[in-house]
Amino acid sequence: MRKVQVMASNETWPASLEAAFGEIQYSLGKHCLAVHHIGSTL
Repeated sequence: MRKVQVMASNETWPASLEAAFGEIQYSLGKHCLAVHHIGSTL
């Protein structure tokens, strides 16, 4: 079973998320139509 942690908000998360989106989009190139976030980071 996967461990889940509930943490206080961190102001660096939005920038980290955008960086991860960029890595995903770069890796997939033209095959990446969109990247969606589901959760409360943004």
